[in-house]
Amino acid sequence: MANGTNVAGRSNAIAETLTTAGFTQITKLEAQAVPTTVVYYQSGFEDVAADVAAMFGLPASSIQPASAIQGVQIYAGEDFASGAKPTPAPAQGNVAAQTANDQTCQATNPAG
Repeated sequence: MANGTNVAGRSNAIAETLTTAGFTQITKLEAQAVPTTVVYYQSGFEDVAADVAAMFGLPASSIQPASAIQGVQIYAGEDFASGAKPTPAPAQGNVAAQTANDQTCQATNPAG
């Protein structure tokens, strides 16, 4: 459990969730801050990594192989600074930018 959230001690709450889910071998460490949470896994641990990602509501794209990892490691990013699950990044590229001036409001019916 690597804490890259920029919140000291955040790994304690995340590790508690993992312990409650039945994971017994958890090592916590403070790590360099990263923007998004990733689950790294050693070859042969793909299914466990998928379970950890699902537990925290992470998409499959957040699961990555890593030869330097033993077992599975969740590297909590700044998107997981609080709460039970990481905060999803806002969608980019498909959101229409608009302001209140771009909207036409309907007139109310004064007669009721």
